[in-house]
Amino acid sequence: MFSLVTGFGQDGTARVDSVDMPYLDYDGTVYYPNQILVNWSNYKYNLADVVMMEDDDGTNYRALAQAITTALLTVTDQGTYIPLVNAVLSAIPDS
Repeated sequence: MFSLVTGFGQDGTARVDSVDMPYLDYDGTVYYPNQILVNWSNYKYNLADVVMMEDDDGTNYRALAQAITTALLTVTDQGTYIPLVNAVLSAIPDS
């Protein structure tokens, strides 16, 4: 499992942080990871979107990250927080 944390960085540009969670591996297990998911000092508005995804062996994650980054570069800071989750989900290929 991993999470994509998106929002606007301190410089006002869209930011994507990938957070790896390799210990989330078994269905029906309660985990207490005590892991930082969002480093709030990286984000301008103290707001972020998080998309959790299951790691798939057939996925090219470099291409996925590039597609998401390209999609987010078209979103500009308008002085208020704009949710980026739709841009992230739209950039993910169907297969």
